[in-house]
Amino acid sequence: STTFNGTHILTQADIDAGVFDNTASVTGAPPVGSNVSDTDSFSQPLTQNPSITLQKTGTLNKGDSRVDAGDTITYVFTITNSGNVTLKNISISDPLITLSGTSITSLAPGESDTTTYTGTYTLTQSDVDAGTFTNTATVTSTDPDNNAVTDTDDDTQTLEADKRITFTKTGTTDMTVVAPGTLANAGDKINYTFTISNPGNVTLTDVTITDPDAIISGGPITLAPGASDS
Repeated sequence: STTFNGTHILTQADIDAGVFDNTASVTGAPPVGSNVSDTDSFSQPLTQNPSITLQKTGTLNKGDSRVDAGDTITYVFTITNSGNVTLKNISISDPLITLSGTSITSLAPGESDTTTYTGTYTLTQSDVDAGTFTNTATVTSTDPDNNAVTDTDDDTQTLEADKRITFTKTGTTDMTVVAPGTLANAGDKINYTFTISNPGNVTLTDVTITDPDAIISGGPITLAPGASDS
């Protein structure tokens, strides 16, 4: 059996280096004379698996019971080093939102960061009309060999439509068309005024009025949320 054996416990620095080199020496004493010695080295490659994972989570902040343009989505980002080497210079880009946070110096394998980066997006009317809002963030880092290590994640928020329209019709009799002007006669007119309002949260297009007993002029129109036409 072999008398000598040895063990080295790998450190993170060893794995980040991608190889572990070490040299051993042997010394023996002969019956006569000085000791004899020899050395030998061994290089052990260490497989590196650089990997980073991004999780993006959004929360819709409604001003009331429904979503409207001007409401916001707030985002938190969880960055995890899912590989076996140290990652450095870690940053997030997300072109559609306002980001806060500075580059993370490093993350050890298995380590996560959930507080450095946050973001906010303010919904537009186009977003609400579309019914959903999706955007994608990218995390970028470098491995010990300065190679880029990236990941992306997106978040989709459902923006529920509140589709409504209100309509008010008022009429005024014009008795001056056919004399005498103090009485309603065949041939006199009723003039109508229409007020159309959009109390919902989505844009209404191709808004038209039909009235089989009246001659309607005007339209079609488009009404933004909160707008009226009269």
